[in-house]
Amino acid sequence: MRQVCQQKLLTERDCAILISYSGNNEILEPISHISALDKRGVNIIGITSVGDNFIRKHVDCVLTMSSRERLYSKISNFATEESVHFLLNVLFSCYFKQNYQANIDHKIFNAKEIERQRFSTLNNIKESP
Repeated sequence: MRQVCQQKLLTERDCAILISYSGNNEILEPISHISALDKRGVNIIGITSVGDNFIRKHVDCVLTMSSRERLYSKISNFATEESVHFLLNVLFSCYFKQNYQANIDHKIFNAKEIERQRFSTLNNIKESP
């Protein structure tokens, strides 16, 4: 439900990032949102595994996640998760760089505010001698 609400708020000035390992199930989220996003002119980046799939055919840009794990022999989905994290970090760094000075100023300002609030909270809970 949350994804439905969020996708309805996006416009042609936004970019949606859809992550799906198979990239094929058109009736399930997030792939089911592609048509509605496309109709509103929302740019779409798909992150999916290697191979031909629905996402690759219907989005503006596709990034390929690692798909080297075998379901029968893996303990966890470590490589897949790390691959997605890496791709999201690359996207974030490219976006951040577009307006670097304003973004770094904003980040530093907010970090200082958070630190000041955090220390004042910690001081309030210290034990009295």
